[in-house]
Amino acid sequence: MKKIVIGAVVALLVLAYPAATWWTGKQVEARLADNARQLEDVPFLKVVKRDFNRGLRSSTEDVTIELFGGMRQALEQARKDDPAAKAAADVLLPLVLTFRSTIQHGPFAGGEVVAAVADTELVFDAKTNEALAKAFGDKKPLTARTVFDYSGGGRTAMQSPAMSTTVKGEAGEMLAIAWDGMTTDGDFSANMKRATMNGKAPKFE
Repeated sequence: MKKIVIGAVVALLVLAYPAATWWTGKQVEARLADNARQLEDVPFLKVVKRDFNRGLRSSTEDVTIELFGGMRQALEQARKDDPAAKAAADVLLPLVLTFRSTIQHGPFAGGEVVAAVADTELVFDAKTNEALAKAFGDKKPLTARTVFDYSGGGRTAMQSPAMSTTVKGEAGEMLAIAWDGMTTDGDFSANMKRATMNGKAPKFE
């Protein structure tokens, strides 16, 4: 009888875990969709595209954003005859960035009892990747890990590795660039009503 009870409990756990991960995946998908909507309220930022593919145990999300598109239009409209404003507008070309996240669903993700863990990186085209490889080698220029709690909040840590490289200046001279890396960590509450962040970037030369 005891073996039957133990077997029944094990069977229930085996069946319950996939259901729990499926339900958690649905909740995380909704939270990420809400975060994307909130980005639309940030000045001079536009969500160009968002693709979310949900699986049972994990999901992927690609979010492409455009920065400074509206700012350039505002500068051009406000100061049409000002050479300095035109130069600033040319510098502030819309910057398009794509963030790719791989999301592990809870209730056990990343070795913790949490709703989800998302590992995020910047995605570049082949030409940009080739240029970045000269500076960063096989390391990724920017990565982040976000842990989502069941309470609706969570915490995030971001890092960029140290690098050094040389680039050619406008006059053909070689310029040396040194970057000691960057680390940040922070936390946030449900619906992003509160957020804190601390970080350090020792040197850019």
